[in-house]
Amino acid sequence: MSETEGDDLIEVLLREARASGAVEAEVYRKSARGRRVALEPALLPAGRPRLTVSFSEEEGIALRVKDARGRWGFAWRSPAGRGAPRSLAAEALAACRPAPPADLQGRSGWAAACALPPGGGGVPGRVRDGAAGPPDLEIDDPEVTDAGVDRLADILAESSDSARSIAAGAAEVDRALLSAAGTSVTLANSLGFRGTYRKSLALLSIAMVPAAVGARAVLEERSACRLRDLGARECGREAAWRALPARAAVPPPRHDLPLILGPRAAASLLASLLPWVLDGGREEGGPHPRSERGGRPCRLSVVDDARLPGGFGSAPFDGVGRPTRRTTLVAGGTRAGRLSSFGGNVVRPSFRDSPAIGPASLQITPASEVGELLADPLLDPIGERLADQVRVDTGPCLRVTAARFIPGPAWRIRVLKGEWHRDDGTPAGAADGVAWKGPLEVILGGISAAGSDLRFVHLGLPLGAPSLRLEGLRPWIVEGTRARDSVFLERPAPPEPAERERS
Repeated sequence: MSETEGDDLIEVLLREARASGAVEAEVYRKSARGRRVALEPALLPAGRPRLTVSFSEEEGIALRVKDARGRWGFAWRSPAGRGAPRSLAAEALAACRPAPPADLQGRSGWAAACALPPGGGGVPGRVRDGAAGPPDLEIDDPEVTDAGVDRLADILAESSDSARSIAAGAAEVDRALLSAAGTSVTLANSLGFRGTYRKSLALLSIAMVPAAVGARAVLEERSACRLRDLGARECGREAAWRALPARAAVPPPRHDLPLILGPRAAASLLASLLPWVLDGGREEGGPHPRSERGGRPCRLSVVDDARLPGGFGSAPFDGVGRPTRRTTLVAGGTRAGRLSSFGGNVVRPSFRDSPAIGPASLQITPASEVGELLADPLLDPIGERLADQVRVDTGPCLRVTAARFIPGPAWRIRVLKGEWHRDDGTPAGAADGVAWKGPLEVILGGISAAGSDLRFVHLGLPLGAPSLRLEGLRPWIVEGTRARDSVFLERPAPPEPAERERS
């Protein structure tokens, strides 16, 4: 269906909905065309990987209506022009039901009111290709939609080679997958709002399987609107680090070492904190970090930025037509806001989905935004300085590349890949498999600094995080199969001078 035909269908649907008794009506149209390239290195013998290519194309349209009793209904069709417009209007009106109580505070997108056109005067207007906000959100990259199979296969080969070089035979790349698509979204309502934008989307996945005792099966993913932002080599390295067998942990050189989380590990922390972050302060009595720890404020701040240039979830307007924005959810370790249908936080993954409140681009704010930088440059484990000049503490610490955070009444941190560092910054042995257990407020209150090395990973949704420094997490243990089998990793205190003379 051409754009002109699509616009005509939208106008017909709006008229039919109003003629059928709808007080308000809203039409959402989305189309997508893409390619998926899969590389399976281990499937065939003699080092001949299998490459498979598939193509997809989809188009659909959804109608949301409000009836005279204030109830909202929703119906959709695919392809967009299938069936008579009057029948879709009848389906949407027949599906009308009362809004959930949460909608009164804008906490559910199902019954979000239709957006007014720019200016709010009720005069029909048109928003096209991001004109409602920044002139260019950089979310439509021709390279994604025009790239040939060879270009996509090269990205997969780059990530797979990076993973294999780190895994060194302990784990194998089972499958590398890259999906690239171009989408077009159009939204119009009976109040006069008209908006449309185009967007490119790319998702890279690396699946690894164990090839040695103790190795793990892992899935590492990255998403972006631009191929150059996927970070293929970094994705492969992170997949390998998480898949490698754990090394035998040694005691720490000091009992009071701070914890340095790399960006990928910090993103895992953010993923575990999502229920708390997105709660938005609706419940009282939740965990609250100590505002000061050792004279330093908590540096955890989390925002959802639907205006992030090139962001996977960025868009000029949300799922009901309201301008998107940057929303602060956590400031200084304390919840400071929430997502709502009033604030441009309505999302629609597909035309089949009714509007819902959801994040667009969650991230822990880096040092440039919170004002404190972790000191001194760090070379990454393969000896290359990262292009964005990662800065983390090179003094005594437990530096963690991969970790798992397990929520509960007492939170647990399990280090999958980590290294103790002495006072002079030199490595002091492996910390793989060590764990900490304690209340969430100790974790939140211990976040004393953030790095400048913000990176985005895909953990079910895009999450961004820089390196983080955590203070006061001790003691560290090696967990046994039973609680009483756990071993405390405390370095004995040095003997007193008198004791040394007697010895």
